[in-house]
Order: sequence, then structure tokens, then C-alpha cells
Amino acid sequence: MMDTSELLARFEGVHSDAVGKAGRLDDVDPGLAKVIVRAGKKDGDASDDKVSVSKATWVATTLKPSQSTMILEKALGMAMGMLESGKIGGDLGAIVSDDNYIMDGHHRWAATIFASGRAGKVGGFKADISGAKLQPVLNLLTKGQFKIARGKKGKGFLSRFTASNAKDVLDGFVSDGIPGDYPKSPEEVKAILTKNFGSPEGGVKAMAGNAKLIEKSTPAWAPSRDQMPVIEPEQVSVASRKLKSGEVDHASPYAESEGPTDKDLLEARSMHTNIKSAVTEGHKLAAMTGVPHYCYGESGKYKISKEKPEAELRYIQITPGGNEWTWSYNPSAEKWTKSRLGMVSESTGGPEWDRVLQLSGIVEG
Repeated sequence: MMDTSELLARFEGVHSDAVGKAGRLDDVDPGLAKVIVRAGKKDGDASDDKVSVSKATWVATTLKPSQSTMILEKALGMAMGMLESGKIGGDLGAIVSDDNYIMDGHHRWAATIFASGRAGKVGGFKADISGAKLQPVLNLLTKGQFKIARGKKGKGFLSRFTASNAKDVLDGFVSDGIPGDYPKSPEEVKAILTKNFGSPEGGVKAMAGNAKLIEKSTPAWAPSRDQMPVIEPEQVSVASRKLKSGEVDHASPYAESEGPTDKDLLEARSMHTNIKSAVTEGHKLAAMTGVPHYCYGESGKYKISKEKPEAELRYIQITPGGNEWTWSYNPSAEKWTKSRLGMVSESTGGPEWDRVLQLSGIVEG
């Protein structure tokens, strides 16, 4: 068993690596994220992780998108609803970076601009941190605080938000009405446009023209929508408090006084459908704890545990030193035998390594 100082040193390296990879939600380890989102006050620096967050209001046209998947029809339908109610804009239910990138609420943002151009305003939480730094921190909170395992797949294209396309959609609303969850008849659409712009034709022209005020480019640091944070509007205030308090250990120096607890590590042992990803996690946990871990099948998936599986006839043992052994039980001889496997890496992974596992009986061919 490695001593405490060595364990903590190893954890610090894993911690730093986990923060660095958090730009993609799939690369965030949920067990490590759970530690990171509460370790900020234990890193020896009382202020390094604190982010000033406060309620704010912006002119919608001054904000910028962090995602490129949006549905034009949805945004225009929402704009019509705003015009009908007379309540333009509203709360985005999201956090906005200090360089004006919105992390969510994109349809409401675009709808506000379609409905009122440069006059429309939206609200949210303003964080005094750049979008490039904020987005990975919110990914850590997504998994570590809110226990959301997968991102949302985006639909539509921001590139469609042009005056020409907006006019086509609005003309369709005028002639055929608005379908979907909040339907409106052609007569209702015409009445809304006439009330707000003087005539249906004037409304279509004004709203379509506002498309040019919507920023179409997204930042280089932003991944695809399914790799972005998933923080629901009712969770935003919690996320804001965590940022303000400095609980999320996202900035160096990282916590050296607390490594992952047994409970954290147990919860990190999620089920895997890919044998190599399971064994890779086994290596990480074995190194962090200093005790062997075991990979075995369960209902067609693979589980990592520090306890030897009792019911499995075959399993992989991963040692803290990085060795892998396939253990197989021979019922007739009533004994276990083991054979050596190579460490998972770019050189040993792939078809040859898969074949070794097939021959050992760990996976089916």
C-alpha cells in the first residue's frame, strides 16, 4: 500500500488532468468531478477558485452563442409568443461569461432579437470568468454536482438564421399557422403581427430583418452541443453559489489535503460497455488507492471493483504497479489459473489486444 503522501501526490496529478480535460463532457470522470466540485476550499488558497457571480441584464444583441445547433422555427415561434404576451426577453435560465458568451438559453436569446431587434433585453447570471474557462467548470458541475452523465444532442443549425430563411418561415406562419406544442392559427399570427408592426407584411419584414443582428459565429473553444454543460434553469442558482464560494477546485493550486474517499471511488466504478475503457479506469483506481482492482462482466457490461468477484469464473486483476492478469477458474480441477495481459495503451490496444481477451474468455469473439 502506498503511503498517504504518495497517494495525494498521485491524486493531484489526476485532479489537474481531469480539470484540463473537462472541455468535453464525455471526458469528465464523474467520481473525480464529485471530489473536484467540493475541494476548492482545501487547496491552500482561499481565493483562487472564487468566481464573482451576480444577476444581470443585457441587451440581447450584445450576447454571443456558445453552440451552433438551434432550430429556426422554434426561435421564431417563441418570438411570436413574446409578441403576443407583450413580454419580450425574459430570463435565459443560464450563466453568461464575462466576454458575453451564453452557456444556455439560446432559443430565448434569438427569439428576443427576432421580436424586438436591439431593444430586447434578457436576464441571467453573469460570471466574471471567460467563456473558455467557464464552460469546462460547468461540465465538472454537470457530472460532479448534478450527476448528469450525458449531454444533450443539439438539433438545427445557427447558420440557417438568415433574413431569407426567417422570411420563409414567417410567411409559412402567416399562411398556415404555427404547429407544435404552442400552435397558433393563421388568423392569430396575422393579428399578432398587425398589433406589433402594423401589418402582417410589415411584421415579417421587420422580424426577418432582425436576423442580421444575431451573432452566427461560435468560439473555437466550444465543443459540439452534446459535450457542453447540462445545467437546468432550476439548477443555475446552485451552480452560481458553488462558483461564488470557490468550492469548485478548477484553478491551480489544486487541493493537496484531500484525495478521493472510498465512497467516491466506489461511485466512480460505473458500468462500461467497452472492455478497454473499464480496464483503463481500473488502472487509474488501482494507482490512486494502492490496492488491486478487478474488471468483470455483469449483464453484458463491465464493472470495476476493489473486491474480488465471487460469482465470476473469469475476471481481470489490475495491480497498482500496472500489471494485468486474467484469472480463470477450472471447476473440475477446483483451482484458479492466471495469465498475463499487457497494459492498455495505444500500442497494446486494438485488434490484437481484443483477440487476447477473446482467447482468455473475458469477451466473446
